[in-house]
This record gives sequence, structure tokens and C-alpha cells, in this order.
Amino acid sequence: MTDHLPSTMQEPGLAPGADPTSLTPEEPFPEELLGLSLVQLQVLHSRVSRRLEQEYLSLEGPHPLTVDRLQCLGVELDSRVLTGTTTASSALTES
Repeated sequence: MTDHLPSTMQEPGLAPGADPTSLTPEEPFPEELLGLSLVQLQVLHSRVSRRLEQEYLSLEGPHPLTVDRLQCLGVELDSRVLTGTTTASSALTES
């Protein structure tokens, strides 16, 4: 899918033909979300959400790991909104 993109636009470490807009259950996921910036967190949320949409359209349905990942991301995003933290460094110092 990314074969038509210039190499500078391709996701680093992404397998050829892989979808850079979604995150499969087989792909690595950060163990600690607190260290991510708000933008990184939002991008990761977008990729996992997109993957969940794709899985709902499959015969197998959503993968439990994708559902869990999206829930964790939602909790972290909600936590940052409630505490008023928008960056990883401010989230770490206010904990």
C-alpha cells in the first residue's frame, strides 16, 4: 500500500505493503503511554481506531487486543484532558 509513496513518506520499519494508517495486533504497542506526546498518542489512537473499524468488517470480528489497546488509549487521553496535561513531560511531572 505504501509502495507508491516516496521513501521519505513511508513509515520507518513498516513492512512493504503494510497499511501505515492502522496498527495490527501483531505490531508493537508501547508498554507505557505516559511517555508519549499528545500528538503521538493521538496518532496511535487513530491507527488503532482504524484497525478496529477494519476488524469489525471482517468475518472474525474485532481482535481482543485491538479492543484493549483502544480502551487503554482512551483512558490515557481522558486522563490528560481531566488533568489538563497535553505533553508527556507535563504528565510525568504532575503525577
